[in-house]
Amino acid sequence: MKVHTWIGLTVALSLFTSAEAHPATFHPQGRDDISFTITVSDAAKSSQLDALFFQIQAPSTVQWVALGQGDQMAGAHIFLIYASSSTNVTVSPRAGTGHVLPRFNPESHISLLPGTGIRNATMTANFRCHDCLGGHGDTINATDSASRWIWAYKNGSPIESDDVSAAIDYHDAFGGVVVDLTRARSTIDMNGDPFSDASSDAVRPIDELSISEPAGLSATAIAHGCLMAIAFLLLFPTFALLVPLSTFIRMPVTTIHAPLQGLALATAITGLGLGLKMWADGGSNAAAHPIIGIVVVASLALVQPVLGWLQHKHFKRTGGKSWFAYLHRWLGRGMLALGTINGGLGFWWLGSSTGPLRTGMIVYAVVACVVFVAYVGVHVSIWAGSAGRQEDLQGVRLEDRPSAEMLQSLNLNDGTKASDDVPRAGGYEVGVAAERGYKD
Repeated sequence: MKVHTWIGLTVALSLFTSAEAHPATFHPQGRDDISFTITVSDAAKSSQLDALFFQIQAPSTVQWVALGQGDQMAGAHIFLIYASSSTNVTVSPRAGTGHVLPRFNPESHISLLPGTGIRNATMTANFRCHDCLGGHGDTINATDSASRWIWAYKNGSPIESDDVSAAIDYHDAFGGVVVDLTRARSTIDMNGDPFSDASSDAVRPIDELSISEPAGLSATAIAHGCLMAIAFLLLFPTFALLVPLSTFIRMPVTTIHAPLQGLALATAITGLGLGLKMWADGGSNAAAHPIIGIVVVASLALVQPVLGWLQHKHFKRTGGKSWFAYLHRWLGRGMLALGTINGGLGFWWLGSSTGPLRTGMIVYAVVACVVFVAYVGVHVSIWAGSAGRQEDLQGVRLEDRPSAEMLQSLNLNDGTKASDDVPRAGGYEVGVAAERGYKD
């Protein structure tokens, strides 16, 4: 009696488990047009091993989409999907090494299944991984009730490449889920459709992924962003203002302005070095952000100091300005503006549509706007103050100067002409004190 009871319970439990087992499917938040389906298909024969099958679908407006096993990019087994033509897709198994471009993994063995391709503006990749489950490398445990997976995608024009090592841009969004593989099962014959009757019952979100993934962004990336933001939003503009402020606050430019800008430059060069390291680790693919960064920092390091030194030599010799001064000033301002804009491009390139990166981009933009307003405000105040001092020193306003006709009528009885002390048409006759004032 007891034996029959246990047999009945076992049969009932197996029937209940079979009824609850479905391929596990899920969507990124707010993107029902992108789907990921994972299923463990039971072996048709006892001599065979269970097989792991995947279905990844996304609209053709998505440049690439990826699914990876793990809770961060470092160490993840990633399957990357992108268009190879207008009708077909490339499935590229890759190995994640950090928050950089994942490298093609030639050791991974996959085979495409029927239904793979691009139809009705939808990319579909149906494939089997032959070495994902235990017995083929032990990368994924088919009995794991809390298997962690990450996903990401990038919107944009199709890559259209059949190169499994093709370069990709940073994602627009990412996330993660936990999948109960004991319930993500397909009992259909392996020659049939393993993705039918998919359900999200075996899937739950990874709540802490939004915190752990930016940390996986690496300390290098965080240090790069912080150093460049400090250099271009704070140090360069602040130290540049020392020159016009020297009109009101006595300070030797060569021993104050130049060394401090050298400190700002050293900060930018250090940040550039970290950025170049990440770029090289990611494959050194052509992109606007790193290229602009190289141009900006190189200009500030190689050209800007030379122009400043030449102007200093000219000033010591003549006491006036040369075209070196104007080139130095406007090249600095231009590179400062371009570098600040490039910082925003860096957030966009990295993918700042969600999470802390979006917050960082907003803070960066607000600080940049505040610094710009303050920078312009200081210059306008200095210009207004210099103009007022010139008027006080000369004692003659521009609109009060005599006209040419009045000067001609001021001939004296003895035939002599008006004194040359009268200001000439065209502006003030600026004295020494006013000449040292700030003029843009």
